[in-house]
Amino acid sequence: TALQHNGLVIMADREISPPLEILHFISGDNVAVFPSTLLIAETGSRLRILERHISADHGRQFCGALQQYHLSSASSVKYALVQELNSRSRAVELSHMMADDSAEMEHLVSHPGAAWARQETVCILNGDGAGVRLLSANHLKENKKLDQRTCQKHVYRGASSNLLYANVLDDEANSIFSGMILVAEGAHDTSAYQSNRNLILSPRAEANSIPGLEILADRVQCSHGSATSSISPEEIFYLLSRGIPEQTARSMIAQGFLKHALDQFGDETIRAAVESLILP
Repeated sequence: TALQHNGLVIMADREISPPLEILHFISGDNVAVFPSTLLIAETGSRLRILERHISADHGRQFCGALQQYHLSSASSVKYALVQELNSRSRAVELSHMMADDSAEMEHLVSHPGAAWARQETVCILNGDGAGVRLLSANHLKENKKLDQRTCQKHVYRGASSNLLYANVLDDEANSIFSGMILVAEGAHDTSAYQSNRNLILSPRAEANSIPGLEILADRVQCSHGSATSSISPEEIFYLLSRGIPEQTARSMIAQGFLKHALDQFGDETIRAAVESLILP
């Protein structure tokens, strides 16, 4: 907290129609920035936000960013975060959200930039009927590394959370996913899901996945899973037989893999903006 110099507070008490866009531009060599966003969605409010962290030049940079979201009863937030630092830089993105009764949040993160990035997402559902959807789509190339840690913490009954993180890895890229669904005592009638999917395009790429469950309540529906695969020769052959060059075919398959996660995000305007930034 002592390093936070670029703080932004958004308080919404009603529906805000146009999507808000937050841009943090980072310039210079050997520069560190620590942007912070605090979002307070009051009862019944509705808003949509796209936040971007962008390198303005090719200097060596570090971004240590914090996003905090507090959703009051019956509020709704759709929030997308895209990290676009240059390939000489590093990034740490910390996201922390709390959802009260009947609050709904969709949270989408993507990391097309930075040589190394860590994303930590903590979601606390402390209200009856609260619902959170956590999404991520990333295409990692060269020797980029992405480390993602998540916690879906249910502390009250009747809430739901759903996580889908998808990664395409090429060249010598490396990904780590470690997720936990925690259902506390008394958080009965919980519904929670967690899925990490990885598509490997190169024999030198590597994906590591560690999903987890800890359930201390009754009448819950919880599951987690991880799947890592490569493009099958049959898929390539099918597209080649229709006159599509191999490199284009591989790119199309990767796009379709990531779009499955992106299509879960409910706001078409923000989703289209994110797709234009991250899809190969």
